[in-house]
Amino acid sequence: MYLVITQDRFLFYSISCILGPDMTEHIRCVEDICLQRHRHAHVILDTFKNNVIYTPLAERIALIEPERMYIMSPFGIKKCFPGMKVRFIPRAIQVQDLRELVVHGRFYEWQPKIYLTRRQHHIITMTLLHKSQRVITDDLNIAIKTLFSHKYNIMLLLNLKKFSGLLSHPFSLYLRYEQHDMHGMAE
Repeated sequence: MYLVITQDRFLFYSISCILGPDMTEHIRCVEDICLQRHRHAHVILDTFKNNVIYTPLAERIALIEPERMYIMSPFGIKKCFPGMKVRFIPRAIQVQDLRELVVHGRFYEWQPKIYLTRRQHHIITMTLLHKSQRVITDDLNIAIKTLFSHKYNIMLLLNLKKFSGLLSHPFSLYLRYEQHDMHGMAE
């Protein structure tokens, strides 16, 4: 069983055609995951406008103890799902490569050029949610100087001149979450 978590219906349909419609299930919310039926399923998480890493959906994914997790992202996140087998893959992966990787477990050469720490990823996520520095430091239980240090390291990693440049960085689309209604339109 393959659980596909994406906001993109076309991507889900494509993956469903590759892996078989009877072997794939489109997960849109926490309630779609059944702890018994989906236990040890393979999970394919598309992070494009669908950053669910710090949501109840991610907590539910951890509870089913996936056999393997594939995260479609142009960057990696160190220890994003501790204790799970996680593989980062590009969203533009070729159909044959995806099939070989997911179905047959074949090696796929691509590796992200940039890896963020879980904390850096969390800070970027909260920043893109327009959280204040005070809220970020309180929620993450860190000092303001530690936050500034993380921001500086993020700027170095992403080659930003100012932290506000993050808003227009190409990676920002993979660090946001857009809720869609049943017709696939952003609310």
